[in-house]
Amino acid sequence: MTADASGTWTPLVASAEVTKQPQRIVLAGVALVVWRAARGRPAVFIDRCPHKDFPLSSGRRTFFGRLVCDAHGWEFVADGTCVRAPGRPWSEVAGRHASVVECREAGGQLWVRTTPEGTPLVG
Repeated sequence: MTADASGTWTPLVASAEVTKQPQRIVLAGVALVVWRAARGRPAVFIDRCPHKDFPLSSGRRTFFGRLVCDAHGWEFVADGTCVRAPGRPWSEVAGRHASVVECREAGGQLWVRTTPEGTPLVG
């Protein structure tokens, strides 16, 4: 994959290694969580919940492809939106998002967008 003005594409892991089970991968010193969301689509977040900074990689994937934080049960869809937060009023949760790292599959690899120095770009 090629670079453009908004970043560089960097291989992260073989596509075959991305499963429904969330897994932690560190790239350029930044912890990421990788899993297959709804319809088998790969998803990558910075590995911390926006609620209490708990690592999302210790969570689980729901039947519907959402990533659930193991600490307090907040659920995120692949675009980072929090869609459920047990015990919290929606006014407290609305607008809270996980930090998404753009990813694509090509050539048997999962690629993420990074800075020219290799740090994952959050977008």
